[in-house]
Amino acid sequence: MHLQFLVPSVSSHARTMVVAAAIAALATACAATGGGSAGSATVTDAASTGADSASGTSDVKPTGDGTTSAGEEKNIVDIQKASAACPTPAPQSWGEMLGVTIRNAVVTSPGRAEGSAGTLTGLFVQQKGGGQFSGVYVTGKKDGELGQVKPGDVITITGDVKDYYCFTGMFAKFITIESQGKELAVPVTVTTDDIGDKAGGEKTEPYEGVLVQLQDVVVGDDALGSDNKPHGEVYVGKSADDKALRIASSFFNVYLSDKTKGADGKDVFTPKYPKGTKLGTLTGVVEYAFGVYRLVITKDPSGVVKK
Repeated sequence: MHLQFLVPSVSSHARTMVVAAAIAALATACAATGGGSAGSATVTDAASTGADSASGTSDVKPTGDGTTSAGEEKNIVDIQKASAACPTPAPQSWGEMLGVTIRNAVVTSPGRAEGSAGTLTGLFVQQKGGGQFSGVYVTGKKDGELGQVKPGDVITITGDVKDYYCFTGMFAKFITIESQGKELAVPVTVTTDDIGDKAGGEKTEPYEGVLVQLQDVVVGDDALGSDNKPHGEVYVGKSADDKALRIASSFFNVYLSDKTKGADGKDVFTPKYPKGTKLGTLTGVVEYAFGVYRLVITKDPSGVVKK
């Protein structure tokens, strides 16, 4: 269930390269054509299969060769529970599910560019109602339907589910937009006792991929990278010295730090919220990356009280 195309102990730049390479590999695997073996279906999108997003139809349209894009229907909860026991980072830890259809998934995050060529996009979705094990990351063609959706949209997805480095992701081959902006997901309220370094993997895992909300947390120290340097990530916890949960820096272009370029061309991060700042509400999606769980914030915090 870890949407993890990342590996621990690498620099911020290297992380991006690993993500891009892994997703590109997934896209290539899904795009391969052949006779019914793994990844044999041609990668396409709703636009190329004639899906009518305006009509809101839930029918998945046929492909050009006369075959249907409908797959075995699965609930995200069942998919995530199948990979919940992923023991250690590995390229393929628990297998794959090919030709899976997830119906009526609510988009919970903005998209981000994926793939080395920038032709893919990725975002989180979750089952209506939310709750543990309800979220998953979906990657697809940027110029297809997936590149058009926004938080609150409801979509039906058919594609292949694979696990990379204990990170479960779905590569979408067919997308139908059922409705737009009508189903804004309500985040699950959690605490740093439920998710993060101090909570531990067993407690955090059920929330991986799920939209959650923290209340009344305090900004702490920089969360340093493997090079022992800051990369825009910070800890939050019950106090300024409580390194309970790592907050990702820029997954959806929402930052707790401002990034500029120094005279040497290297990134310079300046905290927007100094150590000791209280955050009334912090909303995001739980992600497993570089061997740790972290919160990828999807909107700027509210109720900010700077020290």
